[in-house]
Amino acid sequence: MTVAFPRASSPELKPYIRPLGSMMLAYGRAHEAVVDLALLEIANEVEARKYVAGTEELPKKMRRLLRCKLDGHRFEAMNRHLKRLSVVAKERHNLIHGEWWFDPFDGGRLVVRRLHRNTLTHELHVTPDQIDAWTATLEEIADELELIQEGASRELEASGDEVPTPPPTSPLRTLLRRLRLVRRRG
Repeated sequence: MTVAFPRASSPELKPYIRPLGSMMLAYGRAHEAVVDLALLEIANEVEARKYVAGTEELPKKMRRLLRCKLDGHRFEAMNRHLKRLSVVAKERHNLIHGEWWFDPFDGGRLVVRRLHRNTLTHELHVTPDQIDAWTATLEEIADELELIQEGASRELEASGDEVPTPPPTSPLRTLLRRLRLVRRRG
Protein backbone atom coordinates (compact mmCIF):
# COMPACT_ATOMS: atom_id res chain seq x y z
CA MET A 1 0.00 0.00 0.00
CA THR A 2 1.33 3.42 -0.92
CA VAL A 3 0.91 6.12 1.66
CA ALA A 4 1.26 9.37 -0.22
CA PHE A 5 0.47 11.69 2.65
CA PRO A 6 0.58 9.66 5.86
CA ARG A 7 -1.80 10.04 8.75
CA ALA A 8 -0.27 10.42 12.20
CA SER A 9 -1.47 6.88 12.93
CA SER A 10 0.18 5.36 9.81
CA PRO A 11 2.29 2.32 10.73
CA GLU A 12 5.02 3.62 8.41
CA LEU A 13 5.53 6.56 10.76
CA LYS A 14 6.01 4.46 13.93
CA PRO A 15 9.82 4.24 13.64
CA TYR A 16 9.96 8.05 13.34
CA ILE A 17 7.97 9.01 16.44
CA ARG A 18 10.71 8.69 19.07
CA PRO A 19 13.47 10.22 16.90
CA LEU A 20 11.26 13.19 15.97
CA GLY A 21 10.31 13.85 19.59
CA SER A 22 13.94 13.63 20.68
CA MET A 23 15.05 15.97 17.90
CA MET A 24 12.41 18.54 18.82
CA LEU A 25 13.49 18.50 22.47
CA ALA A 26 17.18 18.72 21.55
CA TYR A 27 16.48 21.63 19.21
CA GLY A 28 14.60 23.43 21.97
CA ARG A 29 17.51 22.91 24.33
CA ALA A 30 20.03 24.22 21.78
CA HIS A 31 17.83 27.24 21.10
CA GLU A 32 17.61 27.99 24.83
CA ALA A 33 21.40 27.83 25.06
CA VAL A 34 21.55 30.50 22.34
CA VAL A 35 19.03 32.64 24.23
CA ASP A 36 21.19 32.32 27.35
CA LEU A 37 24.23 33.48 25.38
CA ALA A 38 22.30 36.48 24.08
CA LEU A 39 21.31 37.31 27.65
CA LEU A 40 25.00 37.98 28.37
CA GLU A 41 24.52 41.23 26.45
CA ILE A 42 20.75 41.80 26.20
CA ALA A 43 19.15 42.14 29.63
CA ASN A 44 15.55 41.74 28.46
CA GLU A 45 14.55 38.13 27.74
CA VAL A 46 11.88 39.10 25.21
CA GLU A 47 14.42 41.21 23.31
CA ALA A 48 17.00 38.40 23.48
CA ARG A 49 14.47 35.94 22.05
CA LYS A 50 13.60 38.33 19.23
CA TYR A 51 17.30 38.80 18.50
CA VAL A 52 17.99 35.08 18.11
CA ALA A 53 14.86 34.33 16.07
CA GLY A 54 15.74 32.52 12.85
CA THR A 55 18.87 30.47 12.41
CA GLU A 56 20.20 31.39 8.98
CA GLU A 57 21.87 34.65 10.06
CA LEU A 58 22.32 33.58 13.68
CA PRO A 59 26.10 33.04 13.64
CA LYS A 60 26.67 36.52 12.16
CA LYS A 61 24.23 38.18 14.58
CA MET A 62 25.75 36.47 17.62
CA ARG A 63 29.29 37.36 16.48
CA ARG A 64 28.25 41.01 16.32
CA LEU A 65 26.55 40.83 19.70
CA LEU A 66 29.25 39.02 21.67
CA ARG A 67 32.51 40.01 19.97
CA CYS A 68 33.56 42.08 23.00
CA LYS A 69 31.99 39.82 25.65
CA LEU A 70 33.73 36.52 24.92
CA ASP A 71 37.42 35.73 24.92
CA GLY A 72 38.95 34.48 21.66
CA HIS A 73 38.61 30.77 22.44
CA ARG A 74 34.97 31.03 23.55
CA PHE A 75 34.14 33.34 20.67
CA GLU A 76 35.53 30.92 18.07
CA ALA A 77 33.86 27.94 19.74
CA MET A 78 30.52 29.79 19.83
CA ASN A 79 30.85 30.68 16.15
CA ARG A 80 31.71 27.10 15.17
CA HIS A 81 28.78 25.62 17.11
CA LEU A 82 26.31 28.22 15.84
CA LYS A 83 27.30 27.41 12.25
CA ARG A 84 26.63 23.73 12.97
CA LEU A 85 23.30 24.68 14.56
CA SER A 86 22.33 26.63 11.43
CA VAL A 87 22.96 23.58 9.23
CA VAL A 88 20.98 21.16 11.41
CA ALA A 89 18.23 23.73 12.02
CA LYS A 90 17.73 24.10 8.27
CA GLU A 91 17.36 20.33 7.85
CA ARG A 92 15.02 20.22 10.84
CA HIS A 93 12.93 23.07 9.43
CA ASN A 94 12.65 21.36 6.04
CA LEU A 95 11.66 18.10 7.70
CA ILE A 96 9.10 19.57 10.08
CA HIS A 97 7.52 21.98 7.61
CA GLY A 98 7.82 19.87 4.48
CA GLU A 99 5.30 17.54 2.84
CA TRP A 100 5.93 13.90 3.74
CA TRP A 101 5.35 10.85 1.61
CA PHE A 102 6.72 7.34 1.35
CA ASP A 103 8.36 6.44 -1.96
CA PRO A 104 7.23 2.93 -2.99
CA PHE A 105 9.90 2.86 -5.71
CA ASP A 106 12.70 3.50 -3.21
CA GLY A 107 12.00 0.88 -0.57
CA GLY A 108 9.27 2.92 1.04
CA ARG A 109 11.68 5.54 2.38
CA LEU A 110 10.32 8.76 3.76
CA VAL A 111 10.76 11.62 1.31
CA VAL A 112 10.15 15.22 2.28
CA ARG A 113 9.10 17.64 -0.41
CA ARG A 114 9.26 21.36 0.13
CA LEU A 115 8.78 24.61 -1.70
CA HIS A 116 12.13 26.32 -2.26
CA ARG A 117 12.40 29.49 -4.35
CA ASN A 118 9.03 28.82 -5.97
CA THR A 119 10.03 25.28 -6.95
CA LEU A 120 8.91 22.04 -5.35
CA THR A 121 11.93 19.94 -4.47
CA HIS A 122 12.20 16.40 -3.12
CA GLU A 123 15.21 17.16 -1.02
CA LEU A 124 15.22 14.90 1.97
CA HIS A 125 15.26 11.14 2.13
CA VAL A 126 14.96 10.77 5.87
CA THR A 127 15.60 7.78 8.09
CA PRO A 128 15.11 7.48 11.86
CA ASP A 129 18.89 7.03 12.18
CA GLN A 130 19.48 10.32 10.37
CA ILE A 131 17.10 12.10 12.74
CA ASP A 132 18.92 10.49 15.69
CA ALA A 133 22.22 11.82 14.29
CA TRP A 134 20.76 15.34 14.07
CA THR A 135 19.56 14.96 17.67
CA ALA A 136 23.03 13.95 18.85
CA THR A 137 24.51 16.97 17.06
CA LEU A 138 21.94 19.30 18.64
CA GLU A 139 22.67 17.86 22.10
CA GLU A 140 26.40 18.37 21.60
CA ILE A 141 25.84 21.95 20.43
CA ALA A 142 23.63 22.69 23.45
CA ASP A 143 26.24 21.23 25.82
CA GLU A 144 29.01 23.33 24.31
CA LEU A 145 27.01 26.57 24.18
CA GLU A 146 25.96 26.10 27.81
CA LEU A 147 29.62 25.68 28.80
CA ILE A 148 30.56 28.82 26.87
CA GLN A 149 27.79 30.81 28.54
CA GLU A 150 28.59 29.54 32.03
CA GLY A 151 32.32 30.21 31.60
CA ALA A 152 31.72 33.69 30.22
CA SER A 153 29.31 34.50 33.06
CA ARG A 154 31.81 33.36 35.69
CA GLU A 155 34.59 35.34 34.03
CA LEU A 156 32.48 38.49 33.82
CA GLU A 157 31.44 38.17 37.46
CA ALA A 158 35.04 37.60 38.58
CA SER A 159 36.24 40.66 36.67
CA GLY A 160 33.59 42.82 38.28
CA ASP A 161 31.82 43.49 34.98
CA GLU A 162 28.10 43.68 35.25
CA VAL A 163 26.35 40.62 33.89
CA PRO A 164 22.81 41.45 32.84
CA THR A 165 20.53 39.47 35.11
CA PRO A 166 16.98 40.24 34.17
CA PRO A 167 14.30 39.21 36.59
CA PRO A 168 12.94 35.79 35.64
CA THR A 169 10.00 36.18 33.29
CA SER A 170 8.75 32.64 33.62
CA PRO A 171 8.92 29.62 35.93
CA LEU A 172 11.29 28.05 33.38
CA ARG A 173 13.78 30.95 33.65
CA THR A 174 13.59 30.76 37.45
CA LEU A 175 14.30 27.03 37.37
CA LEU A 176 17.18 27.43 34.90
CA ARG A 177 18.76 30.17 37.02
CA ARG A 178 18.51 28.00 40.15
CA LEU A 179 19.98 24.99 38.37
CA ARG A 180 22.94 27.08 37.22
CA LEU A 181 23.56 28.28 40.76
CA VAL A 182 23.48 24.70 42.06
CA ARG A 183 25.91 23.59 39.33
CA ARG A 184 28.31 26.43 40.16
CA ARG A 185 28.32 25.58 43.86
CA GLY A 186 28.62 21.82 43.28
